[in-house]
Amino acid sequence: QPLKASETVQITPRTCSRCHRGQSDSEMLTYCDQAICGQCKSAFLQCIRDGVSFAEPPIYAGFTIRVLAWFVDAVTLLVFTTPLLVLLEGLAPPQGGLVVVIVSWTAITLVGGILTAAIQMLYETWFVGRYGATPGKMACGLKIVRPDGSLLTFRRAFARYWGKVLTGMTMGIGFLLVTVDGQCRSMHDFICDTRVVRNE
Repeated sequence: QPLKASETVQITPRTCSRCHRGQSDSEMLTYCDQAICGQCKSAFLQCIRDGVSFAEPPIYAGFTIRVLAWFVDAVTLLVFTTPLLVLLEGLAPPQGGLVVVIVSWTAITLVGGILTAAIQMLYETWFVGRYGATPGKMACGLKIVRPDGSLLTFRRAFARYWGKVLTGMTMGIGFLLVTVDGQCRSMHDFICDTRVVRNE
């Protein structure tokens, strides 16, 4: 039969289960009924070599479970920072004029704020870069991953912490994006291209 008389072949696009971009079926790798595009293929195969399971699509963590994980992390940080702040308050001079009291308490507050921020930064960067989750997220069965399922490097974990700081400056609006995004991403997840999933 002449080619021009035959039906036109339709190439149906498929969506990559890692980056969620659509490409033609011929360019996809299929693994456990999941489509993997050419750009995600190398990282995906590396995850398989590392023992990461892709039998089921990832389950994204919703707003409630992430708030619970944040609360656990907040309590954990208080255990470390409260004794330090109490120690700093003990350095305040017991006596002195009004100027001395104001200057000393201003310095103590400033130093305490800097140390607290540094502890929070190291806490999140270390645990996310080393284990893929903070203790709060571990307790709630969550982990932070890239779109291809791989864990974050220390550099990206560090950047994600500062992205969370920027999210906090939006008066909470950046966190509420979790409730409307299909992959439950907050503002700092968009910035650093990360996902929070259930660690099944």
